[in-house]
Parts: sequence; C-alpha cells; structure tokens
Amino acid sequence: MGGSSRKPGSKNKINCEDLEFQISLQSPDLDTLADIEEADVLDIGLHHEGGQYSLVAKTQDGKIAGTIASTNSRRVRACIERGYRYSAEVTEIDIAYCTVIIWCSHQP
Repeated sequence: MGGSSRKPGSKNKINCEDLEFQISLQSPDLDTLADIEEADVLDIGLHHEGGQYSLVAKTQDGKIAGTIASTNSRRVRACIERGYRYSAEVTEIDIAYCTVIIWCSHQP
C-alpha cells in the first residue's frame, strides 16, 4: 500500500540546532563588504524597518552586510524568536558578492 514515513506532526517541527545552510547575501551593503574577509563570522538577526522584519547578517560592530532570503528564512526567524542564535561564516567574498554558511551558534 505504500505511504509516507513521515510521523504525524513532524511537518511543523523545527530542529533549530541542526539547521545549517549556505547562501549568498541579498542586497549586500558594499561599504560593509569592503571590511569583511573570508572566514569572518557574522551575526544573524532580525532587523525591523518600515513595519517589517527581515533576516540580516551583521558584522560584530552591528553593520548590516546583507539580507538572508532563503527557503530556510522562516525557520531561522522562528528559532531566533525561541531564543536560538545563528552565526554565518564568510566562505566567499568579492566586491559585491558574499556567500556564507549559516549555523546555530547558541541554544537557549
């Protein structure tokens, strides 16, 4: 008869600790990127502007390097709201391009 191996209710379960993915930053800030190097670690957080929240990557001094637009964005936001913290290691950087690997760096 076949069927799904998914357990009931598992569809909505978010495993915040194991959430890790690679992405290119969207709308990168060129001035901020000029100060970032490969292997630097950025903080991932929520930024509120114009009545909306966006997921952003920030330098250690709080400058926004770019936004995170991914299929995982909702999950990361939900985890941040539950007290988890995420970091991003810069894996590739150019004048107007930055790729990072995002991972859970702190559990509540």
